[in-house]
Parts: sequence; structure tokens; C-alpha cells
Amino acid sequence: MADIAGVGTMNPDSVFKAMGDPTRRRILQVLARTELGVSELVEVLRVPQSSVSRHLKTLREAGLVGTRQQGTAAMYFPAGGQDGRADGLGDQLLEWLGGQELPGPVVGRLDEVVHRRRSESEAFFART
Repeated sequence: MADIAGVGTMNPDSVFKAMGDPTRRRILQVLARTELGVSELVEVLRVPQSSVSRHLKTLREAGLVGTRQQGTAAMYFPAGGQDGRADGLGDQLLEWLGGQELPGPVVGRLDEVVHRRRSESEAFFART
């Protein structure tokens, strides 16, 4: 078992369990493009907040996602290898998922979320 970017020990059974659900795979596909908070994932995927949180917990436990605090929100990102190479099972799966095409409506909602976040950030710093 390998240690993934400070996320913890990766258990192959946990990885395969996590990858066995289409919603979790879609979460990883979206996170491969940009880190997001739970509410942003809810908006992009149109999945209830409780489901997104439950799926993120499974992905965290499998060592496939990491979190960082941004104010009061937790931001989620794919937990890949520290050197950027896909050398472990989880890294290879994350790399593969990141290369898979997202459906157009999901891409559109993701672009809207990222654009809105950028605009809000720019407005905040303009006021400050």
C-alpha cells in the first residue's frame, strides 16, 4: 500500500469500491479539471448535497481526493502523487478519469461555477 500526497494509506479494495460507482467517477472527472467545494459539486452534477458528501467521504477514505480549507469551505481535489507522475493504482485511475470526456451540460455548469467564483473573487479584491 502506498501513501498518497499526505492523504493516507491507499487500500486497493477501497479504491475499487470507490471507482465502482458512476457518481463517484463523475466527481473525480470534474475534480480533475478544478478543485471544488461541496455546494459547487452539487450545482455542477445536480446531485443532492447529502449524496455528494457521502460520495466524497468514500473517495477520501480511498485516498482518491484530498481537501484544503478555504475560509469556512472545504475544497476538494484529486489526490495524486506528489511528483505528478501516475505511478500508483489511484494515480493511474485518476489520470485515466481526467482524460475522459464530460457530458456537455456538465462542462457548461462547471464553466459557469468557475466563472462565477472568479468574478466574485475579483469583485472582493476590487473592494478591498
